[in-house]
Amino acid sequence: MDSKHNTFSFETTLDYKPESEKDLAGIVCLQNESFNYVFGVTKKGKDTYVLLERTENGQSEIIASKKIEIMGAIRLQVKAAGDNYQFSYALNGANFENLGTGVSGDVLSTNVAGGFTGALVGLYATASNNAILK
Repeated sequence: MDSKHNTFSFETTLDYKPESEKDLAGIVCLQNESFNYVFGVTKKGKDTYVLLERTENGQSEIIASKKIEIMGAIRLQVKAAGDNYQFSYALNGANFENLGTGVSGDVLSTNVAGGFTGALVGLYATASNNAILK
């Protein structure tokens, strides 16, 4: 039996408004602390943003972000088809909008990141966000 699953979708609904730039909540696609994607909601000044941050070899970079107006819950979704990952969000509960273009899941592979457990997908929250929106 093959236990590899490289096609999946994961979704969550957040009833969340960050109070500061240090607050961030959403989804993490994780191989380990040095190789991952964080997709979530944070603040810059008085504005709220949805962002996608890629960490490779411990170096983090925001690869996509968009200013949003949260009126209620926000839905976050990640879909993977092999090595292609797409991150999207819905502010109205139904119409998903892609954040940026699809990205490679290569940083989540054991070939690149090492390890032996494979990648994990789950919920993420921090009050120590250090992602700098420009």
